[in-house]
Amino acid sequence: MRFIPAAEAARTFDTIRESVLAPGAEPIAVTYDNIPQVVVMTFKDYQDLLRKTRFAGKLADLPSEDLAFLSTVDKKA
Repeated sequence: MRFIPAAEAARTFDTIRESVLAPGAEPIAVTYDNIPQVVVMTFKDYQDLLRKTRFAGKLADLPSEDLAFLSTVDKKA
């Protein structure tokens, strides 16, 4: 994750937005006095994060990509 000062973020938001939207890009943390304050990420990544952290339900209700990932996990570990 890249960190940038708030003053730079204010001056270059269009560039930051384009960077975050690029394929394979990571979120960007915005700092104030060298302390991370906010994160800029795509709305899709935000939704995915919420879905993964708030899921409470039946295993069969998981999205297919999550089920595929779970099938790769070593069950003996």
